[in-house]
Amino acid sequence: MNKLSYELALELKKAGWKQPEYMEADSKSYVPVYRPSLSELIEACPVTYDYDGETLWFGLKAYPDGWRSGYETYDNCKIVTATAESREEAVARLWLKLQAQSEKQ
Repeated sequence: MNKLSYELALELKKAGWKQPEYMEADSKSYVPVYRPSLSELIEACPVTYDYDGETLWFGLKAYPDGWRSGYETYDNCKIVTATAESREEAVARLWLKLQAQSEKQ
């Protein structure tokens, strides 16, 4: 079962997540959106992230209050991270942050 909400899937679409050619809408009032799987979301995030010449690796960790995905230094200095209740949402929100950063550059 995919744990992405319709609203988050719509955010992904607006940020440029590739949509399949044909999809059926969830309801007549909704715009059709694709809800990527966890593996698709992880594959879309770079394995490494360069921060001031230091290579940081992608990570996904469980915490008592949810999941955190992102890139951190070894001393747990958060560089780019996203936290959410589900793994899928945490990685989707990380992908959105990365897209926003690349637009600024």
